[in-house]
Formats: sequence, structure tokens, C-alpha cells
Amino acid sequence: EYRDKQKVLEAREGPRRARLNHRPVLGDSSRLSQWPYATYQIDATVADVHLVSAFDRSRLIGRPVLYLVTDAFSRMIAGFAVSLSGPSWDCALEAVANAFTSKVAYCKTLGIEINHAEWPTEGMPESFLADNGEFEGYNATTLTNDRIRVSNTPPFFPDWKPFVESRFGLIKERIRWVPGFVHSVPQRG
Repeated sequence: EYRDKQKVLEAREGPRRARLNHRPVLGDSSRLSQWPYATYQIDATVADVHLVSAFDRSRLIGRPVLYLVTDAFSRMIAGFAVSLSGPSWDCALEAVANAFTSKVAYCKTLGIEINHAEWPTEGMPESFLADNGEFEGYNATTLTNDRIRVSNTPPFFPDWKPFVESRFGLIKERIRWVPGFVHSVPQRG
């Protein structure tokens, strides 16, 4: 008896999870960007850490939302923003503005001295690759007067923006031992 493997996986795991974990890989994201500033990938996640008040450490103030903008060519973080409100257009614009500015000047405002060679990312890219979040609901092309192309990936396809998604994984590994870290519950199966 012939059984379609894809249909069996969809029945077992559900169509969304089967598409995410078992679909064939037909391309390479590295080809999206042949030079620096060709494509910036942007995404947001709720950080896996609980923050407490600086005035009363017994009061939980929530989990921050972290926006990252990554250059697809160099895989370097070009910009970021952190907010205590949920993912929003305003916070995404803060991350984009940070990506466009000099990191030497930005770090100097924080009391950190770096040279340009340590974080050489500032400027406008040719295109943004986002998910169907903040860059879909608003007219994102007005942000750049149509000089920067904005593309959106379908929902639940994080592998189409692998460079920004992998940075979230690296950050999670670095903060794993910080007090207040939220440990994920393993999935059944």
C-alpha cells in the first residue's frame, strides 16, 4: 500500500508544523545578498528573561521585546531596539534608525569606546526582508521614499530569514544563566 509521506506527517504533526520541519530545502539564503547592505533582515522576539523593577526587585515588570536588524551578507547585527511594549511599528522603526546610524557614536552615548572596524554597519540597505508583522500592516515603503524595497515572508517560515533568527538563538545561549531566564518547556513527542 502506498502512503504519501507528506500527508502522513501533516496528519501526525499538523500542517503548519509539518511544513516548517519537513518541507524540502530548495534554495540557499546566502544568495539573497551578494554584497554588504544589499539585504537587511528584521524580526522581533520576546526575550526569554523576566525583568524586575530597579526600585523594588520583588516587582516583575515583564519580558522585553527585542528587535534585530541583520545584514544578510556579513551576518552582522546592523541595528537593534528593546522595548517593554509588545512588537510594534514604533519599536521596529527604532531598530531601523539604529541600523542607519554610526555605531561608534551610538556606543559613545553609552560610555563605550569602539572604533569603526569593530562594528562597521551603518547606512541604508537596498532591501528589507521582514515577516508579516509590522512591515505588512503599515505602508513600509513610505519609510524610505521607495528607495528601499520591502519584502515579507509568509507566516511561520523563520527559515526564510535565517540570519536574523540565528542571532536570537545566539543571544538566548548567552543569557541562559542570567537570573530571571525563562526555561522553555520541552515538547512532547
